[in-house]
Amino acid sequence: MNRNIILIITFVILFGVYQKFRLLPSSFTACPGTPRVTLQRCHLDHALGLVKKKDIGGALQHVRTVAHHELSPAEIHFLLHEVGLATYREVHDVHKAIAYAAPFISTPWQVTEYDGYRHGVFQAYFSEQKSVKSTSELIREACGPYFNLPDDERRPHEVYFGRDCFHAAGHAIMFAGSNDVFMALQHCDDLPKPWM
Repeated sequence: MNRNIILIITFVILFGVYQKFRLLPSSFTACPGTPRVTLQRCHLDHALGLVKKKDIGGALQHVRTVAHHELSPAEIHFLLHEVGLATYREVHDVHKAIAYAAPFISTPWQVTEYDGYRHGVFQAYFSEQKSVKSTSELIREACGPYFNLPDDERRPHEVYFGRDCFHAAGHAIMFAGSNDVFMALQHCDDLPKPWM
């Protein structure tokens, strides 16, 4: 397995353990007194409410500064799938929607945020455009800059974003195709070989 992937997975796991066991000041909650089972829903509702008001930056800021103190990285990742879906449905522009998220990874928190958010944006975009454009066109449009990027360990951020872009396209193909795995697998040939 690629060394960078192992490092990223290890980092995310350690970050999750750190998030789970640290003590949190009660002033960080946007959902005071909320039972653990509904805490994610409370943060999701708050973030989606901000997106509906066209305050997408505020929704992402809420997740960055409040929700991530109370939720696990996996819960945040899911929450940001939903925020990405809602954001695209509000702005109807994949590039504008993506621009709201952090443009590079500098902390483990941004890895979780950017991945889940981009997955959601692509899911909404591919679903909306599937009757207008071919899946191959959608992949090329969404991940175009990464088609010719060499798998170069000296450029780990670009390599990571390339891999994640194609991973997000896979989520989007599944979402747009109503989770039809066999249909989605037919599009593997649309990916550049180094990324497979």
